[in-house]
Amino acid sequence: MMNEKSLGAGGLAAIGVGLEALILGIWSITVLVSGLSGETVVTEDGSDTTLGIFMLVIAILLAGIALAVWKQVRFATGPAITLQVLLIGGAVISTDFLHTGFIIAIIIYAVLVGTALINLRRRQYSNDL
Repeated sequence: MMNEKSLGAGGLAAIGVGLEALILGIWSITVLVSGLSGETVVTEDGSDTTLGIFMLVIAILLAGIALAVWKQVRFATGPAITLQVLLIGGAVISTDFLHTGFIIAIIIYAVLVGTALINLRRRQYSNDL
């Protein structure tokens, strides 16, 4: 379990993934509401409602992963690290509508959270030996 005196890599990683879940959840609700009201914010073919529901499901899964990382469940770090790699990939291919500063910030954030996740996993692995 988590040491209550210090946050450590596990706590920072959990907070990082939790922040990603919160941001995605807020964005998904915005897309979902715009889709239900008939506006097209993200897509031009009117599939904002479907996209909003999909994003909300991913945000809920991310929140569950953040909780599992917080509780230091052994296999929670794998999906969280995978999502960091996907976040970097998504930022890199979004150069047509994201400012370069945002892309760099997203990449740095994902690398920092990924590093904290790797440190947590190394600590868990060394405790298993």
